[in-house]
Amino acid sequence: MRLLLLSLSLLLHYSTASNNFAVIVNTSRYYFNYRHAANALAVYHSVKAQGIPDSNIILMLADDMPCNARNTIPSQMFTSSDYTQNLYKDVEVDYRGSEANVENFIRVLTGRTLPGTPPSQTLPTNENSKILLYLTGHGGDEFLKFQDSEEIASNDFAATFAEMYLKKRYQSMIFIVDTCQAGTLAAQMSQAATPDIFFIGSSRKDENSYAHHAGKPRSDTRSDTRSDTRSDTRSDTRSETRSDTRSEPRSEPRSDTRSARERDHC
Repeated sequence: MRLLLLSLSLLLHYSTASNNFAVIVNTSRYYFNYRHAANALAVYHSVKAQGIPDSNIILMLADDMPCNARNTIPSQMFTSSDYTQNLYKDVEVDYRGSEANVENFIRVLTGRTLPGTPPSQTLPTNENSKILLYLTGHGGDEFLKFQDSEEIASNDFAATFAEMYLKKRYQSMIFIVDTCQAGTLAAQMSQAATPDIFFIGSSRKDENSYAHHAGKPRSDTRSDTRSDTRSDTRSDTRSETRSDTRSEPRSEPRSDTRSARERDHC
């Protein structure tokens, strides 16, 4: 986090908040990747604390962790083991669920969003803009997974940044990747084609990137609640509610039924 704050300080130096932008992406789905969503949200709040407004932030979350049935503290997320800061408070998500994919990611950066795309889902940068790009998820040697179903490779990043440079879409950029073998994602970048990009990776080639810590379950929610509700849902309500809970939500796609910039609650 200290390195992130230093990067933000570099980004903001000699610039105005109106021309500072951030693109923050959690590429992982499934609840066991909770930490990746928490990483992205922690960076999101750090960026806002440095004065970059929501209108200049693109937030992509590949899954809806706060409303996942496994989350025993519904509509909330945490990175600290003492559960002091709810990271899902005052959050505006621009691309959610299946919308957080490689195609949309590249379209946002290069300015090639489809006609009719809401302004809140675009990145209106110019030759004087400074951009923070942060991605977290699962990766390997020169690739990063999206949605556990597709990948973006190091040459894709290089081509995207080269297009941004030719289109004069940035003055400088800080590119941070938090994944296994993160350093390999800059392998195809060059000072000539992609100048003024400062890259930070959480790991080298053949090196894993691990979580910092694991929080202890809260007795008032994660153990007591779990034991109380499980017995109810498996006995009294199984026959009455199973048809409701298993059919109705499936008929409404998670990523399509909510507006892109709405405030989030379960």
